[in-house]
Amino acid sequence: MTPEHPGTTATKCSNDDFVIQPAKLNYQPGETILVTVLGKTNSDQFKGVLLIAYDMNNDKNVVGTWTSNDTNVKTIACGHKNVKHE
Repeated sequence: MTPEHPGTTATKCSNDDFVIQPAKLNYQPGETILVTVLGKTNSDQFKGVLLIAYDMNNDKNVVGTWTSNDTNVKTIACGHKNVKHE
């Protein structure tokens, strides 16, 4: 999937640029977990991030939903007009 913010071009970043940190690595279906996304330094900024959870037994099966307690974060569902499947 590729983000498509109006007026911008999606760029690839490496794992060295940002930290995606789940509060725990193992969880049960239906359980809520906290996932934190940060730049490695204070100057590392991003406009958006695509987080997708897959069934560990079937990587074509997207599972779960996302919510945020940060008012600067907007969650969107698969199929949103600004997300393109590749």
